[in-house]
Amino acid sequence: MASSRVKRPEMIIVTMLAALAASFGKRYCYPSQETITKILSSKYGVSMSRRTLNRHLGALEDMGYIKRVRRHKTGTTAVPSTSLGKTP
Repeated sequence: MASSRVKRPEMIIVTMLAALAASFGKRYCYPSQETITKILSSKYGVSMSRRTLNRHLGALEDMGYIKRVRRHKTGTTAVPSTSLGKTP
């Protein structure tokens, strides 16, 4: 069973997603996993693999802090994206 406690890396991710959304004057954003890891590294000094990022995003989604939506491009595999906001 997943813990309902938010861990430090997850708080950093939520903070980064909120800042990214706010920079566009929105309450949501749809960055790629690559973009998230690049921003975390350059702005927050946090490095993590995509697998670790997905584990944290999954925990945040399970707790209702974010909702992930799979992006579909014609002729390619789906790429997950992330939107910010407490889900109902």
